[in-house]
Parts: sequence; structure tokens; C-alpha cells
Amino acid sequence: MSLQVVEVAASGGGVALVTAARPGSIRIEADGFEASEEDIAAVCLSAIRELQHHCPALPTENVVIEHGGGEGHAIVLHERNNHGEVVIRLDTGKTFWSQYAYQAAHEMCHVHCSFRSGPMQNQWFEETICETASLYCLRAMAHTWKTEPPYPHWADYAPSLLEY
Repeated sequence: MSLQVVEVAASGGGVALVTAARPGSIRIEADGFEASEEDIAAVCLSAIRELQHHCPALPTENVVIEHGGGEGHAIVLHERNNHGEVVIRLDTGKTFWSQYAYQAAHEMCHVHCSFRSGPMQNQWFEETICETASLYCLRAMAHTWKTEPPYPHWADYAPSLLEY
């Protein structure tokens, strides 16, 4: 089952990408990013859609994307939040769209790999897969955004995604 976004609706602390409780919902908590909730959602969803485009049977989870607080790296938390969502923390901000895309794709790949805590002897292999997924998504987004960017005026940003 792939990500299904029904609408973007304003919520208390950010924008909720509402999927009427279907598996695979993604919510954005924009506090700390210094960018609009809608723009963050547009970039992250674009990256995640590229990841899922060729693999529609990937496992889905309800996810919240939030600011990592400047800890120096993006991460997927192994513990779910009070809403039962998987928490993805990105370490970027402002309008560094390529970083949002790279990190969102990388961390969502961890989610798709059925992330879990435990022995780490093979973590290097999962990291390699997630790194590859991020690079793939950036390249695919660069191609898609030439003709179908989230906003028409973002088409000129497509080469920056590829360059990143």
C-alpha cells in the first residue's frame, strides 16, 4: 500500500496531511524548521513518493516529521510517540529543500526496512540501502520537478536537486 494523502489541513502545531486514519499518513510538525508547513510537506512528500513509486508494496506506517533540534543528524526514533506514529527527525531548516528531500528519503527508507533497535552488526548494509535510496530520490525528483514540481515556480530548482 502506498502513501495516500487526502488533504492538507491546518492543525495546532503544523500541517497535518490527513489520510482519514489509513495506514501511511504523514504529518508535519514545522516548529523549528523556519519554513512553511506546506512547503516542507511538498518537498518531503515528493521525495517519499519517488521512493514508493516503483515499490508500492513497501510497508507503510503513520509518520510524523519534526525538527531534530540541531542534534547534527537526521534519525528515525525506535519508540513511537503518543499518537502511535513513527517519529522522523530531520536536521535541516529554512529552504534547504535538497536536504529535506535527502533526509526524508533516507529516514523513510529506514522505516521501510522495518527499523528496530537491536544488534547493529548489519546496520552498515541498511545504511547503504538508505543512502542509495536518498540519491535515487534526489535524481528522480530532479527529473520530475522539471515538468511536475509541487509548485510551478519550483521547476527551476530541479537542477539543484540533481547537483546536491
